[in-house]
Amino acid sequence: MLPSNKRTCSHEFTNFSDNDNSNNSPHSFIKRTKCDFISEDLDIVPCSCHVVFLDPLPSTSLLHLTESSSMNHNVESLHDCHYYSSETIEYLKNNGVEFYEKLCHRLRQERLCPFSGNFSIIQSLGVYRTMGNADHLLNRPFDVKISHHCSCIAVSDYDNKRVVLFDYLTKNYKGQINVGTCPYYLAIEKHDPLLGYGCDSLYVSCGKFVKKFDLFRAIRMSVFKNKHLSRAMWISEDNELKVACGMHVYYSQTNQKGSNFKNGNSTNYLIVSDIGRSNLKFLRCDDGSAILSISSQNIGTIFSPWMIVVDPESSLLYVSELHHSVKILKMESFEENHEKTTFTLVECFGENELNKIALKNPCGMVLDRISKKIILANRNANSLMVLTRPSDKTFFEMEYQDHSLKFQQPRGLCFDERTGLLYLVDCSNHQVHIIS
Repeated sequence: MLPSNKRTCSHEFTNFSDNDNSNNSPHSFIKRTKCDFISEDLDIVPCSCHVVFLDPLPSTSLLHLTESSSMNHNVESLHDCHYYSSETIEYLKNNGVEFYEKLCHRLRQERLCPFSGNFSIIQSLGVYRTMGNADHLLNRPFDVKISHHCSCIAVSDYDNKRVVLFDYLTKNYKGQINVGTCPYYLAIEKHDPLLGYGCDSLYVSCGKFVKKFDLFRAIRMSVFKNKHLSRAMWISEDNELKVACGMHVYYSQTNQKGSNFKNGNSTNYLIVSDIGRSNLKFLRCDDGSAILSISSQNIGTIFSPWMIVVDPESSLLYVSELHHSVKILKMESFEENHEKTTFTLVECFGENELNKIALKNPCGMVLDRISKKIILANRNANSLMVLTRPSDKTFFEMEYQDHSLKFQQPRGLCFDERTGLLYLVDCSNHQVHIIS
């Protein structure tokens, strides 16, 4: 067993420009990490060694290096360390990829931020009350989602029948996906088992269909080939959905932490709000096949789902409805058949409920898991509403409602837990606002 007193990590960044004489791609980004810490699971101390991460796209996810191309070289460099042992060298030779993955996980860990509630617009995508199909313009946007692994912001551009991709850091145009029909709401699947660790998929609801796209491939085509992805990985079956709206990816237990991405033998599930048939439809993420539906018959109350958000920690489903209410469902058990899947109604609030929370078509909804609050976009009231559950209460109450931002017909919402910023779609003004 090796010493375990050091737990620090310092970073050194190097960019290679197009004029570099090195053998690296002009689009490469190398991150050299000087490690002086112990992995709690590995019990090793690779002091002062350098681990190299290559990123073939600027501002995108870090990709895995192969063991033959990287780890053997780095293992040899351990002989230059101030402290090393034959056991350490042998361990890294045999478990280099595992160590690399755990190191990546450590470096990616960030402190999550709650929403500040300042209700101040700090930046906007699109041009105020200006519609068009140019790269920087939007035409009645519907929803917005963030992929940190692909470092992009996806916006469903309804009237232009596309999904526009903006760079997460610079907010500049990055590419687009030609959907072929008017897109409604979006969902991101992190670490898609079909694509590999660090690769995200994008789901687009299009009325009677849901389409799945390879988000990383779409960015590659736009950056390197100046082309737009239009081919979907799959399209949901005919007549399976009537009017698909909000969606959320429910991660199976084996994929909760990306632990099963190597084998690809487990799938996640896409929960789709079908307002046309008044039910929630569960689709397999690997092939789009429907396995389950939840309707009024299952929960014993009127059901008209519009948006859905899932809290994986508590297995609660937050469902906003067309008739100005929000229902909270508890997933007691889940399997790929109706008999072994049970839901119970935990709470309901809205226009006609006892707690007097006046909702007006809540077309956007996100969950701030850090502060345990629900943020709603009331389309008909042109307002943002924050709901909280006091410690001495068993139900949600309205904490704040903001009418000062002057947006019109707000729709999709996305909460960035890394920055504490809220992304709101201002549909009638053809913009997406970033709110602190």
